[in-house]
Amino acid sequence: MEKDKKQQMQCKSLNICQYSPTCDLQGVNARLNLLFKEVCALKTNGSGGGGSNPVSITEDDFESDGTTYLNNKIGSKALSIFWNDINRFIYRRDNEWQYVTGGIQITIPGFDANSNLYNLEIWIKG
Repeated sequence: MEKDKKQQMQCKSLNICQYSPTCDLQGVNARLNLLFKEVCALKTNGSGGGGSNPVSITEDDFESDGTTYLNNKIGSKALSIFWNDINRFIYRRDNEWQYVTGGIQITIPGFDANSNLYNLEIWIKG
């Protein structure tokens, strides 16, 4: 009980850009921690963790399969992809997207740009 009070005191003035798992009183998970890092990168340098201005894409930018976006600037560069419609980043390591020749493919079940309106931001890093 004493440990919890001590952690609460340490976390009262928590700076979102200095998030620490020791302040995980509300069950903040690893995904939220990654989101904090992206927000802090935007706060620090305005670039979403590196790279230049984001590429904005909508349902009209996808190929006829409704899941593939082609852009020869992507190659195999590191990307940050923010899906505005659900207000969060999507992650390759969570199998939410993958690289394909000449671009990316969104692999989230139900994603279909042929039947839905979408707005995503892609930061190409490096």
